[in-house]
Amino acid sequence: MMYAGFWIRVLAYILDGILANIVLSPIMFLFLPFTMGADVPAMLIGMNISALIFVCLYATWEAGFCASKLMATPGKYALGLAVVRDDGTRLPFWNGIGRHAAKALSAILLCIGFIMVAFSERKQGLHDKMAATIVVKRSCLMQEVPA
Repeated sequence: MMYAGFWIRVLAYILDGILANIVLSPIMFLFLPFTMGADVPAMLIGMNISALIFVCLYATWEAGFCASKLMATPGKYALGLAVVRDDGTRLPFWNGIGRHAAKALSAILLCIGFIMVAFSERKQGLHDKMAATIVVKRSCLMQEVPA
């Protein structure tokens, strides 16, 4: 298999971030009418609720796309990448949720979990290792994994 390297994954992440923010950011504003004219604690609660909803939607977005026939988020798909399990099969939705959650640990550790992609043999970050996934170039997949 041809593993996706660090820089192409960074570019895919940027593309995904732009697209996801365009699509999902309006959710952040759902709670604003409830906080207009409210005191500061109520405003903070509304902002935190909308941020929590955004995080959950983004995790669902990422896991859903990776579990779909695309086997990748839109950014990864546009760059010809796919997220698969270690054995090359399609990622189940809940495995995608776990992979997304593990990204928090990769980030908390001064992003070393992401930088690992550049140095590991199979180009896996900490979150990939924890979720038993790999990111590969689509062209190396023998065939599309059936539904």
